[in-house]
Amino acid sequence: MRKLLFLIPFSVFLMAGQISAQEDPEDEFIHRDFQFTFMFPPIGTNGIDFYKVVNCVSINSFIGVSAGNECFEAGGFMNVNRAYTIGTQLAGFMNITGIEKGRGYYSEGVQMAGFGNIFNTSYTGINIAGFANVSSGKFEGVQISGFTNVLPKVTNSVQIAGFGNVSRELDSTFQIAGFANISEQGIKNSQISGFFNASEDIDGMQIAGFANVAGTVKGFQLAGFVNVCDSIDGVPLAFISIVKKNGYRSFELSTSEFSYVQLSYKMGIPRLYTIYSLSKPTGPFSRWTYGGGLGTRFPLENEFALNLELSANQVFWINEKQAEYFIETDRLNMANQVKAIFSRKVMNDASVFLAPTFNVGISSDKENGRNLGKDIMPYWQISPVNSGRTRVRLWVGFNAGLNI
Repeated sequence: MRKLLFLIPFSVFLMAGQISAQEDPEDEFIHRDFQFTFMFPPIGTNGIDFYKVVNCVSINSFIGVSAGNECFEAGGFMNVNRAYTIGTQLAGFMNITGIEKGRGYYSEGVQMAGFGNIFNTSYTGINIAGFANVSSGKFEGVQISGFTNVLPKVTNSVQIAGFGNVSRELDSTFQIAGFANISEQGIKNSQISGFFNASEDIDGMQIAGFANVAGTVKGFQLAGFVNVCDSIDGVPLAFISIVKKNGYRSFELSTSEFSYVQLSYKMGIPRLYTIYSLSKPTGPFSRWTYGGGLGTRFPLENEFALNLELSANQVFWINEKQAEYFIETDRLNMANQVKAIFSRKVMNDASVFLAPTFNVGISSDKENGRNLGKDIMPYWQISPVNSGRTRVRLWVGFNAGLNI
């Protein structure tokens, strides 16, 4: 009996689609002010004409099927309008509009459903669903879903999804998702997600907890780990920023007063790039430093350039006998730098440089008193400061080398 209750309404739904496919619905529409369906059609005031009636107000105790609705519709379980929906549509489970594709119908208003809204017409308005909003037509307005919004074309809209927004084409749309926003193409869009954003063109911002991928970006990219784009007119900020066409990339080999040799890689754009470094400071061979920072580059005349950089370097140990692990960072022992790099191109993309630096050294002793080597600060320290087990040293230094 329970299976029969579900089979009958869906059989009616399929029958309505078959009947409407054989006739021109524009000639068959009947307009009525009110209809009531008990359980499922044709048990209702529209009788066997349910599939060709456009209602102003429609109340469905369980499932309702109509040609369309123009004011208000509420269904305990499901509302189905095979042509279009205008006004407000409420359903305990699902709203379906436009089961006849290719007719060019237009819908507008507010759809709310406990599970999902499905429409194949162009739609302007608001869609709110507990799980998903899905369409094969164009949408303009506001979409909110507990899990996902999936549409081919979205314009002048805001999309909010608990998990993800997926579209083929976006235009002037703002997307917010708990996990990911994905768009194949579009312009003038912004995306915010907890994990991942992908779009062909961004004119605004991309913000993701892990990664942003885009073609052309005009605006701002911010990611917890990586940004990737073809070109950018703006600023990318992430641990790794890859800009293919107008990006900045440089390898650098240098020496300084506290490091015999330092290898750095810089990537991003001239306006803002990220620095990664590995160096061999003074002390035993097992003592090394790793570092990172941010920089900006200003081209000058006659092949000269000025780079301003801010970086931090932390001591770690490789195969040190006193250390507990093969690679270990035993305590806070840092050299933080502000650097002004004056460089001149000497051949192709190779430049030599000299950089005065201002350094802030911060170190602390572990409670067990173990000391794996001396501090990395030089002997000309300025204004030593001691606070418990923490020591702060200031000094002026230099950095010189070659970058390509």
